[in-house]
Amino acid sequence: MEMVLETAVHIAIIYTNRFPDRKVFFRGSDAVRSRKYQIGITQYLDVAMNDFFIDGLLINNQNEIILREPFQSGKNYAGFIFTRGK
Repeated sequence: MEMVLETAVHIAIIYTNRFPDRKVFFRGSDAVRSRKYQIGITQYLDVAMNDFFIDGLLINNQNEIILREPFQSGKNYAGFIFTRGK
């Protein structure tokens, strides 16, 4: 799992270096996987925030974003948006 997250972050860095105004959205294929991604984000939050602004998302059953807010540790999210910053 850690290797998957490292790869995803590496790809996001390469992609946003080339297209700095674009956002990277991701979520797990189910709630359990999204939770694992969130744990990984929390573990490396200080490092990730050096390059990105991170938003946490709540998504309803129709795949609509019902809440988007700055990522907060300890709050469960269904998806994430990384925006190149700093």
